[in-house]
Amino acid sequence: MLKRLDIWLSGGNDLCVWNRKLDLLCKTSHLSDTGISALIEIPKNCVVAAVGKELIIFRLVTPTGESLEWDILEIKRLLDHQDNILSLVNVNDLSFVTGSHVGEMIIWNILDWTVQARECNFWDPSPQLDTQQEIKLCQKPNDISIHHFTWDEENVFAAVGRGLYVYNLQMKRVIACQKTAHDSSVLHIAKLPNRQLISCSEDGSVRIWELREKQQLAAEPVPTGVSFLL
Repeated sequence: MLKRLDIWLSGGNDLCVWNRKLDLLCKTSHLSDTGISALIEIPKNCVVAAVGKELIIFRLVTPTGESLEWDILEIKRLLDHQDNILSLVNVNDLSFVTGSHVGEMIIWNILDWTVQARECNFWDPSPQLDTQQEIKLCQKPNDISIHHFTWDEENVFAAVGRGLYVYNLQMKRVIACQKTAHDSSVLHIAKLPNRQLISCSEDGSVRIWELREKQQLAAEPVPTGVSFLL
């Protein structure tokens, strides 16, 4: 729903623009048999559509004195993902984030659509280690799929396979994780008040987590981290 323009959009094999009376204002040509998996609004009357491995930027052309017709124009295709994009959200006024079937997360500039940061391997941010250790992920594709995101002013929270991960936007790295938050794939997460997070999984289980700062000795040079408590 684009409240500012008083219209809403729907996606399948094409992208359609509707008014509140359910009149079809305009539509694109056939985009893909894969279909549109997610849509978000970005500035300058544009929207981003996730279509398979691609992100497609469209611009909405509103009626003017010369033309009373609506139109939707394809502006650009972004081909940085290696597999199908499952999740797409705005995180603030400057960025949006995408996640794919094979665990790729990309942070994008919302104005010029360039890549700001990329996380293709999720890491163990344990403060006891001098260097980060790569998590050995299960070989099943759905065990590394990024199904959902939520966010706050500082972090993006990602549901990756059966786990939960906290990605800090300023540091551009994972600062905390719960590798096996559920017994099956985490499908949805949401922020709650008081630094809490709720998650639900494929098997129907729902869990509430609390995010707490890890207390460290003054002699430790490692930055303070964040931990999950169930």
